[in-house]
Amino acid sequence: MKGYERIAVQITNLLRARPRGMTITDISLYLHLNRNSVAKYLEILVTSGHVEKERIGRAKLYSLSQRVPISAMLNLSSDMILILDEQSRIWYANDNLLAFERRERSDIIGKDPIEIALQIFSDSEIRAHLDASSANQEYQKEVSIHRGADASFFTISLISTIFEDGSQGITVMVEDITERKKAEESLRENLQFLQELIDRIPTPVFYKDETGRYRVCNRAFEEYSRRPRHEILDKTAPEVLPPELANQYEALDSKALETGRMQTAESVYLYDDGTSRHSILFKAPFLKPDGSRGGTVSTIFDITERKAAEESLQKQIGELEKRINELT
Repeated sequence: MKGYERIAVQITNLLRARPRGMTITDISLYLHLNRNSVAKYLEILVTSGHVEKERIGRAKLYSLSQRVPISAMLNLSSDMILILDEQSRIWYANDNLLAFERRERSDIIGKDPIEIALQIFSDSEIRAHLDASSANQEYQKEVSIHRGADASFFTISLISTIFEDGSQGITVMVEDITERKKAEESLRENLQFLQELIDRIPTPVFYKDETGRYRVCNRAFEEYSRRPRHEILDKTAPEVLPPELANQYEALDSKALETGRMQTAESVYLYDDGTSRHSILFKAPFLKPDGSRGGTVSTIFDITERKAAEESLQKQIGELEKRINELT
Protein backbone atom coordinates (compact mmCIF):
# COMPACT_ATOMS: atom_id res chain seq x y z
CA MET A 1 0.00 0.00 0.00
CA LYS A 2 1.37 3.41 -0.97
CA GLY A 3 2.15 6.11 1.64
CA TYR A 4 -0.89 8.28 0.99
CA GLU A 5 -3.27 5.32 0.97
CA ARG A 6 -1.74 3.87 4.16
CA ILE A 7 -2.13 7.11 6.11
CA ALA A 8 -5.62 7.73 4.71
CA VAL A 9 -6.67 4.25 5.87
CA GLN A 10 -5.16 4.88 9.32
CA ILE A 11 -7.13 8.13 9.66
CA THR A 12 -10.44 6.62 8.51
CA ASN A 13 -9.97 3.59 10.82
CA LEU A 14 -9.24 5.93 13.71
CA LEU A 15 -12.34 8.03 13.02
CA ARG A 16 -14.44 4.89 12.63
CA ALA A 17 -13.46 3.89 16.18
CA ARG A 18 -14.34 7.38 17.48
CA PRO A 19 -17.72 8.28 15.93
CA ARG A 20 -17.99 11.50 18.00
CA GLY A 21 -15.11 12.94 15.99
CA MET A 22 -11.54 14.09 16.53
CA THR A 23 -9.56 17.28 16.07
CA ILE A 24 -6.41 17.61 13.97
CA THR A 25 -4.39 17.69 17.20
CA ASP A 26 -6.00 14.47 18.48
CA ILE A 27 -5.27 12.63 15.22
CA SER A 28 -1.68 13.91 14.95
CA LEU A 29 -0.91 12.85 18.52
CA TYR A 30 -2.46 9.42 18.07
CA LEU A 31 -0.73 8.68 14.73
CA HIS A 32 2.54 10.47 15.61
CA LEU A 33 2.29 12.78 12.59
CA ASN A 34 2.75 16.55 12.41
CA ARG A 35 -0.38 18.71 12.28
CA ASN A 36 0.29 20.01 8.74
CA SER A 37 0.46 16.49 7.30
CA VAL A 38 -2.73 15.47 9.10
CA ALA A 39 -4.50 18.63 7.88
CA LYS A 40 -3.45 17.86 4.30
CA TYR A 41 -4.75 14.28 4.41
CA LEU A 42 -7.98 15.34 6.13
CA GLU A 43 -8.62 17.97 3.46
CA ILE A 44 -8.25 15.34 0.73
CA LEU A 45 -10.58 12.96 2.60
CA VAL A 46 -13.16 15.75 3.08
CA THR A 47 -12.92 16.68 -0.60
CA SER A 48 -13.46 13.08 -1.68
CA GLY A 49 -16.46 12.73 0.68
CA HIS A 50 -14.94 10.13 3.01
CA VAL A 51 -14.73 12.47 6.01
CA GLU A 52 -17.02 15.25 7.28
CA LYS A 53 -15.82 18.46 8.93
CA GLU A 54 -17.78 20.31 11.62
CA ARG A 55 -16.76 23.59 13.25
CA ILE A 56 -17.34 23.75 17.02
CA GLY A 57 -16.26 27.14 18.33
CA ARG A 58 -12.74 27.71 17.05
CA ALA A 59 -12.04 23.99 16.68
CA LYS A 60 -12.64 21.75 13.65
CA LEU A 61 -14.04 18.35 14.44
CA TYR A 62 -13.59 15.55 11.90
CA SER A 63 -15.69 12.39 11.72
CA LEU A 64 -16.24 9.56 9.28
CA SER A 65 -18.79 10.53 6.66
CA GLN A 66 -22.20 8.87 6.91
CA ARG A 67 -22.95 9.73 3.30
CA VAL A 68 -21.96 7.85 0.19
CA PRO A 69 -18.70 9.57 -0.85
CA ILE A 70 -18.89 11.45 -4.13
CA SER A 71 -15.71 9.65 -5.16
CA ALA A 72 -17.44 6.29 -4.76
CA MET A 73 -20.25 7.43 -7.05
CA LEU A 74 -17.95 8.98 -9.63
CA ASN A 75 -15.76 5.90 -9.66
CA LEU A 76 -18.78 3.88 -10.78
CA SER A 77 -18.70 5.81 -14.05
CA SER A 78 -16.90 4.26 -17.00
CA ASP A 79 -15.79 7.79 -17.99
CA MET A 80 -12.70 9.58 -16.76
CA ILE A 81 -13.73 12.48 -14.51
CA LEU A 82 -11.71 15.48 -13.34
CA ILE A 83 -13.00 18.46 -11.35
CA LEU A 84 -11.12 21.76 -11.41
CA ASP A 85 -11.56 24.60 -8.92
CA GLU A 86 -11.86 28.32 -9.61
CA GLN A 87 -8.11 28.60 -10.20
CA SER A 88 -8.32 25.68 -12.65
CA ARG A 89 -6.45 23.45 -10.23
CA ILE A 90 -7.36 19.80 -9.74
CA TRP A 91 -9.94 19.36 -6.98
CA TYR A 92 -10.88 15.74 -7.75
CA ALA A 93 -9.87 12.93 -10.12
CA ASN A 94 -11.56 9.52 -10.32
CA ASP A 95 -9.75 6.19 -10.53
CA ASN A 96 -10.25 5.78 -14.29
CA LEU A 97 -8.50 9.06 -15.00
CA LEU A 98 -5.63 8.22 -12.63
CA ALA A 99 -5.20 4.84 -14.31
CA PHE A 100 -5.14 6.36 -17.80
CA GLU A 101 -2.71 9.11 -16.82
CA ARG A 102 -0.65 6.67 -14.73
CA ARG A 103 -0.60 9.10 -11.82
CA GLU A 104 -1.18 8.94 -8.06
CA ARG A 105 -4.03 11.01 -6.63
CA SER A 106 -1.74 12.70 -4.10
CA ASP A 107 0.57 13.79 -6.92
CA ILE A 108 -2.07 15.74 -8.85
CA ILE A 109 -4.59 17.13 -6.33
CA GLY A 110 -4.19 20.89 -6.12
CA LYS A 111 -2.00 21.01 -9.23
CA ASP A 112 -2.52 22.81 -12.53
CA PRO A 113 -3.37 20.08 -15.11
CA ILE A 114 -1.46 21.93 -17.83
CA GLU A 115 1.66 22.34 -15.73
CA ILE A 116 1.77 18.63 -14.89
CA ALA A 117 1.04 17.79 -18.55
CA LEU A 118 -2.03 15.60 -18.27
CA GLN A 119 -2.53 13.84 -21.60
CA ILE A 120 -6.25 14.58 -21.77
CA PHE A 121 -5.32 18.27 -22.21
CA SER A 122 -2.84 17.73 -25.02
CA ASP A 123 -5.25 19.45 -27.44
CA SER A 124 -4.64 23.22 -27.58
CA GLU A 125 -8.34 24.02 -28.11
CA ILE A 126 -9.30 22.08 -24.98
CA ARG A 127 -6.65 23.94 -22.98
CA ALA A 128 -8.01 27.27 -24.19
CA HIS A 129 -11.42 26.49 -22.63
CA LEU A 130 -10.08 25.70 -19.14
CA ASP A 131 -10.61 29.19 -17.77
CA ALA A 132 -13.29 28.53 -15.15
CA SER A 133 -14.17 32.22 -14.91
CA SER A 134 -15.42 32.21 -18.52
CA ALA A 135 -16.96 28.73 -18.58
CA ASN A 136 -20.69 29.37 -18.62
CA GLN A 137 -21.80 26.57 -20.90
CA GLU A 138 -20.83 23.06 -21.92
CA TYR A 139 -18.03 22.64 -24.43
CA GLN A 140 -17.35 19.34 -26.17
CA LYS A 141 -14.77 18.07 -28.62
CA GLU A 142 -13.52 14.75 -29.98
CA VAL A 143 -9.76 14.29 -29.66
CA SER A 144 -7.19 11.60 -30.34
CA ILE A 145 -4.34 10.74 -27.99
CA HIS A 146 -1.35 8.81 -29.29
CA ARG A 147 0.80 6.46 -27.28
CA GLY A 148 3.50 5.14 -29.52
CA ALA A 149 1.90 3.70 -32.64
CA ASP A 150 -1.53 3.34 -30.98
CA ALA A 151 -4.20 6.03 -31.01
CA SER A 152 -7.16 6.31 -28.65
CA PHE A 153 -10.19 8.52 -29.29
CA PHE A 154 -12.17 10.45 -26.68
CA THR A 155 -15.05 12.87 -26.36
CA ILE A 156 -14.02 15.51 -23.82
CA SER A 157 -16.76 17.62 -22.23
CA LEU A 158 -16.11 20.73 -20.13
CA ILE A 159 -19.07 21.57 -17.88
CA SER A 160 -19.38 24.69 -15.75
CA THR A 161 -19.68 23.66 -12.08
CA ILE A 162 -20.72 25.59 -8.96
CA PHE A 163 -19.30 24.45 -5.59
CA GLU A 164 -21.16 24.63 -2.26
CA ASP A 165 -19.34 27.85 -1.31
CA GLY A 166 -20.53 29.51 -4.54
CA SER A 167 -17.17 29.38 -6.29
CA GLN A 168 -17.03 28.27 -9.90
CA GLY A 169 -15.14 25.38 -11.39
CA ILE A 170 -15.12 22.98 -14.31
CA THR A 171 -16.06 19.31 -14.45
CA VAL A 172 -14.14 17.49 -17.16
CA MET A 173 -15.74 14.28 -18.43
CA VAL A 174 -13.73 12.10 -20.80
CA GLU A 175 -15.58 9.34 -22.67
CA ASP A 176 -13.50 6.68 -24.41
CA ILE A 177 -14.96 6.30 -27.93
CA THR A 178 -12.07 4.29 -29.39
CA GLU A 179 -14.16 1.16 -30.01
CA ARG A 180 -16.95 3.23 -31.56
CA LYS A 181 -14.46 4.96 -33.85
CA LYS A 182 -13.02 1.61 -34.89
CA ALA A 183 -16.52 0.28 -35.60
CA GLU A 184 -17.34 3.40 -37.65
CA GLU A 185 -14.12 3.04 -39.63
CA SER A 186 -14.84 -0.65 -40.23
CA LEU A 187 -18.36 0.21 -41.39
CA ARG A 188 -17.00 2.94 -43.65
CA GLU A 189 -14.54 0.49 -45.22
CA ASN A 190 -17.29 -2.11 -45.72
CA LEU A 191 -19.58 0.44 -47.37
CA GLN A 192 -16.74 1.59 -49.61
CA PHE A 193 -16.04 -2.02 -50.58
CA LEU A 194 -19.71 -2.66 -51.35
CA GLN A 195 -19.88 0.51 -53.46
CA GLU A 196 -16.77 -0.55 -55.37
CA LEU A 197 -18.28 -3.99 -55.82
CA ILE A 198 -21.60 -2.84 -57.32
CA ASP A 199 -19.77 -0.25 -59.45
CA ARG A 200 -18.03 -3.18 -61.14
CA ILE A 201 -21.40 -4.67 -62.14
CA PRO A 202 -22.04 -3.66 -65.77
CA THR A 203 -25.83 -3.53 -65.42
CA PRO A 204 -27.65 -0.72 -63.55
CA VAL A 205 -28.34 -1.57 -59.89
CA PHE A 206 -30.00 0.62 -57.26
CA TYR A 207 -31.71 0.49 -53.88
CA LYS A 208 -34.67 2.63 -52.80
CA ASP A 209 -35.90 2.81 -49.21
CA GLU A 210 -39.50 2.36 -48.11
CA THR A 211 -40.19 6.06 -48.78
CA GLY A 212 -39.16 5.61 -52.42
CA ARG A 213 -35.89 7.52 -52.20
CA TYR A 214 -32.71 6.33 -53.88
CA ARG A 215 -30.11 5.38 -51.26
CA VAL A 216 -27.59 3.37 -53.29
CA CYS A 217 -26.84 3.15 -56.99
CA ASN A 218 -23.94 2.01 -59.15
CA ARG A 219 -22.04 3.72 -61.93
CA ALA A 220 -24.04 1.87 -64.59
CA PHE A 221 -27.26 3.45 -63.26
CA GLU A 222 -25.62 6.88 -63.47
CA GLU A 223 -24.91 6.18 -67.13
CA TYR A 224 -28.43 4.79 -67.68
CA SER A 225 -30.13 7.84 -66.15
CA ARG A 226 -27.48 10.23 -67.51
CA ARG A 227 -27.20 11.85 -64.11
CA PRO A 228 -24.29 12.02 -61.61
CA ARG A 229 -24.75 10.17 -58.35
CA HIS A 230 -25.24 13.33 -56.26
CA GLU A 231 -28.32 14.16 -58.40
CA ILE A 232 -29.80 10.70 -57.77
CA LEU A 233 -29.27 9.82 -54.11
CA ASP A 234 -31.97 11.01 -51.67
CA LYS A 235 -34.25 11.78 -54.63
CA THR A 236 -37.47 10.03 -55.71
CA ALA A 237 -38.15 8.53 -59.15
CA PRO A 238 -40.13 11.59 -60.41
CA GLU A 239 -37.10 13.76 -59.56
CA VAL A 240 -34.73 11.54 -61.57
CA LEU A 241 -36.66 9.90 -64.41
CA PRO A 242 -39.09 11.00 -67.16
CA PRO A 243 -42.70 11.13 -65.84
CA GLU A 244 -44.03 8.03 -67.62
CA LEU A 245 -41.05 5.91 -66.61
CA ALA A 246 -41.14 7.25 -63.04
CA ASN A 247 -44.81 6.26 -62.71
CA GLN A 248 -43.99 2.74 -63.91
CA TYR A 249 -41.11 2.46 -61.41
CA GLU A 250 -43.25 3.61 -58.48
CA ALA A 251 -46.11 1.27 -59.40
CA LEU A 252 -43.70 -1.69 -59.49
CA ASP A 253 -42.15 -0.59 -56.16
CA SER A 254 -45.58 -0.52 -54.51
CA LYS A 255 -46.51 -3.94 -55.86
CA ALA A 256 -43.20 -5.48 -54.80
CA LEU A 257 -43.58 -4.10 -51.26
CA GLU A 258 -47.25 -5.11 -51.09
CA THR A 259 -46.84 -8.68 -52.35
CA GLY A 260 -43.32 -9.36 -51.10
CA ARG A 261 -42.47 -10.78 -54.54
CA MET A 262 -40.18 -9.79 -57.38
CA GLN A 263 -41.80 -7.72 -60.11
CA THR A 264 -40.68 -7.71 -63.75
CA ALA A 265 -41.61 -5.40 -66.60
CA GLU A 266 -40.30 -4.03 -69.86
CA SER A 267 -39.60 -0.31 -69.96
CA VAL A 268 -38.47 2.32 -72.44
CA TYR A 269 -36.29 5.28 -71.47
CA LEU A 270 -36.84 8.18 -73.90
CA TYR A 271 -33.92 10.61 -73.64
CA ASP A 272 -34.01 14.30 -74.36
CA ASP A 273 -31.83 13.84 -77.45
CA GLY A 274 -34.45 11.58 -79.05
CA THR A 275 -32.64 8.29 -78.42
CA SER A 276 -34.17 5.50 -76.37
CA ARG A 277 -33.19 2.37 -74.46
CA HIS A 278 -35.37 -0.69 -74.04
CA SER A 279 -34.91 -2.60 -70.79
CA ILE A 280 -36.26 -5.36 -68.61
CA LEU A 281 -36.67 -4.09 -65.07
CA PHE A 282 -36.47 -6.42 -62.04
CA LYS A 283 -37.64 -5.14 -58.65
CA ALA A 284 -37.44 -7.23 -55.47
CA PRO A 285 -38.49 -6.26 -51.93
CA PHE A 286 -35.67 -5.67 -49.44
CA LEU A 287 -36.32 -7.06 -45.95
CA LYS A 288 -34.98 -5.56 -42.73
CA PRO A 289 -33.59 -7.87 -39.99
CA ASP A 290 -36.99 -7.82 -38.25
CA GLY A 291 -38.71 -9.00 -41.44
CA SER A 292 -40.39 -5.69 -42.27
CA ARG A 293 -40.17 -4.13 -45.73
CA GLY A 294 -37.15 -1.88 -46.07
CA GLY A 295 -37.52 -0.80 -49.69
CA THR A 296 -36.72 -2.35 -53.07
CA VAL A 297 -33.59 -3.54 -54.82
CA SER A 298 -33.67 -3.18 -58.60
CA THR A 299 -31.59 -4.11 -61.60
CA ILE A 300 -32.02 -3.24 -65.26
CA PHE A 301 -31.08 -5.39 -68.26
CA ASP A 302 -30.63 -3.48 -71.49
CA ILE A 303 -32.45 -5.19 -74.38
CA THR A 304 -32.12 -2.34 -76.88
CA GLU A 305 -29.98 -4.38 -79.25
CA ARG A 306 -32.29 -7.37 -78.90
CA LYS A 307 -35.28 -5.17 -79.69
CA ALA A 308 -33.49 -3.74 -82.74
CA ALA A 309 -32.64 -7.27 -83.90
CA GLU A 310 -36.28 -8.36 -83.41
CA GLU A 311 -37.52 -5.38 -85.39
CA SER A 312 -34.97 -6.07 -88.16
CA LEU A 313 -36.02 -9.71 -88.24
CA GLN A 314 -39.70 -8.78 -88.37
CA LYS A 315 -38.95 -6.38 -91.20
CA GLN A 316 -37.09 -9.07 -93.12
CA ILE A 317 -39.91 -11.56 -92.55
CA GLY A 318 -42.40 -8.97 -93.78
CA GLU A 319 -40.37 -8.33 -96.93
CA LEU A 320 -40.02 -12.08 -97.55
CA GLU A 321 -43.75 -12.63 -97.14
CA LYS A 322 -44.40 -9.76 -99.53
CA ARG A 323 -42.15 -11.32 -102.21
CA ILE A 324 -43.77 -14.72 -101.79
CA ASN A 325 -47.17 -13.14 -102.22
CA GLU A 326 -45.98 -11.37 -105.37
CA LEU A 327 -44.69 -14.66 -106.87
CA THR A 328 -47.93 -16.44 -106.18
